[in-house]
Amino acid sequence: MINHFIQFVINHWVLWAALVVVLVLLVLDERKTVSGGVKRVAPQLATNMINHDNAVVVDVRSADQFSAGHLPAAINISYADLTANINKLTKYKNKSIILVCTVGQEAAKAGAFLKKSDFNDVYVLAGGVSAWQKADLPLVNN
Repeated sequence: MINHFIQFVINHWVLWAALVVVLVLLVLDERKTVSGGVKRVAPQLATNMINHDNAVVVDVRSADQFSAGHLPAAINISYADLTANINKLTKYKNKSIILVCTVGQEAAKAGAFLKKSDFNDVYVLAGGVSAWQKADLPLVNN
């Protein structure tokens, strides 16, 4: 059986090489997020943190995306404006901050920036607003 597997790998080495490259890229992307000190939280855990730990939700999407639907009580500071508006977040430096974007990529970058700016407890909503909606959790429209 192992001989068949080895023969299969040899016969289809290009596909296996592509698989290895994709897996390495996925691991590096995840490691990049974790190495920035930013943890990902599932929508259910984020809800718990908001309700019981008074976590602050910061939505880093554009104002248009934010007004189309956002997490309850979220603060909107777009990723592009985060550096210029970091002073709006300084009062939350010692609180848990959950960063939200559409799928989690911009929020992870914003989280790394906040960690470098000495924010203590920074999280990213895993899957972003898309995951929030898939979990059947409410959005607020402006």
